[in-house]
Amino acid sequence: MVFGIVTRERIQFNEETFWTGAPHDYSHPGAAEYLDTLRMLILNGKTREAERIAMEYFMSLPLGQKAYQPFGDLYLEFPEHEKYTDYERSLDISQALCRTRYKVDGVTYTREVLASYPDQVIAIKLTASQKKSLSFGLMLDTPHEKKSISGNGNQQTLSIEVKEGALEGMARINVETDGEITYSDHQIIIPCLH
Repeated sequence: MVFGIVTRERIQFNEETFWTGAPHDYSHPGAAEYLDTLRMLILNGKTREAERIAMEYFMSLPLGQKAYQPFGDLYLEFPEHEKYTDYERSLDISQALCRTRYKVDGVTYTREVLASYPDQVIAIKLTASQKKSLSFGLMLDTPHEKKSISGNGNQQTLSIEVKEGALEGMARINVETDGEITYSDHQIIIPCLH
């Protein structure tokens, strides 16, 4: 999800297999023995009885599934962009491209976020209409309690563990720029060169 906030962009990302709990066989022992009975009850219009038998002998154990989890957030911070004008957002579904554009002090800033499922990547392109006017910081974070964030230079890594679950995950950002890069206070900083 791309939130499109000018001063502190938030890009939330997920992974489809990220759930609470642990691998579990939900099969109800002996369920297959009731399949023909359930079919006959349904064919004869006895749906209430079929439902009662299905709930008691056929449905998964436990009945409910565990909770799907968010993975994390990438934050891009743009200091001194509070007084912006000409704000625009667009989404091109056919290209999987989200664009945010605005102006600050006569400079047009553009953010393009591309999500590619086949490549398993989210790519972000930041541009400014004037050279040496793009300055920002970026960092990874997550709502999960068990996390660690580390980095240096142009990379940052987020490692997480799902509470009440067996899953762990890791996300990494890699910044490519023709500008300078520093790492400070859990942020990759790309300072504006004057």
